[in-house]
Amino acid sequence: MNSENRQAVEHQIAEATARALIAAGYKISVKDGEATVLKKSDDIADILSAMFSTDEDTLLAYANPSLPGMGMDLVGWVKFIYGNAGWDVISDYTASLETVLVPVNIMAEQLESSHC
Repeated sequence: MNSENRQAVEHQIAEATARALIAAGYKISVKDGEATVLKKSDDIADILSAMFSTDEDTLLAYANPSLPGMGMDLVGWVKFIYGNAGWDVISDYTASLETVLVPVNIMAEQLESSHC
């Protein structure tokens, strides 16, 4: 797969991940490996704009606070590493998000099958 196609697949999986997390009710922060470049957003365009500026990103998923008056609770994360095969852009995630990411993992498997 050429780099243009790989990047398109990475973007497709990143967008599907962000949409799945938001649909599950989470707000997302984007950490680019060094700094948090977007904090607790549910805007797909803002999330995707904050991604892809470095070789890796981590999406941090936040839920409404478990105690009234407290800040949002960090419930999990999804780590992306760019530049490999494309369909394998998600390198790791917390088990707490596994159910939410089932459709994204199915998509990645289908993309792998169609590009290998």
